[in-house]
Amino acid sequence: MKDVDLEKQNAKVYWFIQDLKITSNSLGFLRQGGLGWRCINPLLLIEESANSYEYNSTIAINIPYNEVKYARETRFKCVIIYDGKNYNKEFVIINTNVNYAVTLESSTGITNFSYSVGRPNLICRIFANDKE
Repeated sequence: MKDVDLEKQNAKVYWFIQDLKITSNSLGFLRQGGLGWRCINPLLLIEESANSYEYNSTIAINIPYNEVKYARETRFKCVIIYDGKNYNKEFVIINTNVNYAVTLESSTGITNFSYSVGRPNLICRIFANDKE
């Protein structure tokens, strides 16, 4: 995209954080981000009685610390709607202060599972400061 003053051109800018719980019926869903992406733009209440809202377009956004403090990495997406086209870019914020790891293991040692065949017994282990 050529250099464009997004505000002067009335471009819409939306910011998203990856959140796999987001469906098309979720608060935070916006079609431009897609399933699994929660819009973090400021909300604008349109009609309180109908619980109707929309997201304000914003060129810059402050990412709340609580969105990134627990994860080793957090995925974000920016979507710009300009001249009738959507432009998007994903990026990752890596948190080097997280000193824990999570492993998911099978108690039988099997690492491949068939859908709807048997019942896998999985063990989740959390390690903090190299201790379980």
